[in-house]
Amino acid sequence: WRTPGSCGPAIAPLDSSFGQANAAINCAGSLLGSNLPVGGSRSEVQIDGQDAYDAASAQAVFSGGEDLGANFPVPRVSVNSDPGNGLAQSQTVEGWVVCSSPVSYPPTSTTCPTFAPAGVQLHRDIATSDGGLVVTMTDTWSSTDARAHSLDLLYDDIVGLTAFSTQRGYEFPGQSAFTAYGQGASLPAPGPGPGSILVRSNLAAADGDPSEAAGAITFATPPSGFTFVGNNEFEEHRILQVPAGGSTSVTYIYSSAFAIAQARALALTAQDHLQPLAVSVTSPANGATTSTPSATVTGTATAGSGISSVLVAGQTVPVGPGGAWSATVPLAPGPNTISVLATDGAGATAQGQLGVIYQLPAPPLPAARCKVPRTKGMKLSAAEKALRRAHCRVGRIKRVRSKKIARGRVTSTKPGVGRRFPAGHKVEIFLSKGA
Repeated sequence: WRTPGSCGPAIAPLDSSFGQANAAINCAGSLLGSNLPVGGSRSEVQIDGQDAYDAASAQAVFSGGEDLGANFPVPRVSVNSDPGNGLAQSQTVEGWVVCSSPVSYPPTSTTCPTFAPAGVQLHRDIATSDGGLVVTMTDTWSSTDARAHSLDLLYDDIVGLTAFSTQRGYEFPGQSAFTAYGQGASLPAPGPGPGSILVRSNLAAADGDPSEAAGAITFATPPSGFTFVGNNEFEEHRILQVPAGGSTSVTYIYSSAFAIAQARALALTAQDHLQPLAVSVTSPANGATTSTPSATVTGTATAGSGISSVLVAGQTVPVGPGGAWSATVPLAPGPNTISVLATDGAGATAQGQLGVIYQLPAPPLPAARCKVPRTKGMKLSAAEKALRRAHCRVGRIKRVRSKKIARGRVTSTKPGVGRRFPAGHKVEIFLSKGA
């Protein structure tokens, strides 16, 4: 294990005799005090626009840097391993400094005799897993002076053990084949993360050659670009903002293997670790009620390794940008349970479901009918109201002699009480005019 400002961890598979093969990634995530092979124009760590250094990087680039002075922070390092499986972990905490007065690069002990704290501390956690095939590195940059800081970083990675080579191969996100790059080659930022860079120590070697190595460098958020120092070394450019009194983190997962297929599988698993598979149903709401015989179900499915398929109620649906999907699902009367099954690029699955109630529309009300009401003995006005309430129309009004019914009251109707007709049927009213 090395401090961040020197050479980072080396990730290499071991053969059956515990001999080290060619390293998949060597000096992973280094933050050297210089990028001399590219021209030596700056430190790989700049804080608020100034070149910044830790103890290891200062010793590498300062003339007479062995005597760093009392103001230089000393890194705190702890390393431990599990005696049961041999897997190791390390933690490094160190502050960063800048020259007390701005100087041209590279500084010397003459031009930079003293240092000033940069107000930033790096806490690097490294842990091995998967039998040692995987190394997870998390860098947490913190403000130590209650001020906000801007970081301009060049994370350095070396592939293979030998310093000079033309045989290293790389497959960046969005690419489908390995390519050898030379000094000065640059690539733009990849698409949204997580993503992985697949590497091979020797493009000319047979896939799975135990004397060579394949591997992957997996990140949660993409760098802003890549520049090659040489065929075996490249730098990842990152701009980070550290909030006042707060912190920001960057996580890398490095994987090593002999065969490309294994390295690719480890990379997909690492991407899922950084962004686990998740399924979300956005509409309709769970428990929604509808009066239509189908429901349009929408949602998202996301995973670091990408989404390979989404099934909604058993039917495969296309997945669009951002993992969006949509499906029209037929409904049976009553409660319905709709399931969503997503599978990601690493083969992991996740399920979601929702309930939708299909409520059949109420049958139409029967058409209104005229049922002649009982009106005998009523005054004319009351009888007319009774007929209208019964969906009947008032027809002709006739006056007849009656000894039993008082003058001005209804003696009978035609048709008679209880007869049924379509609404609006006319009913004649017979009024008494007395004896």
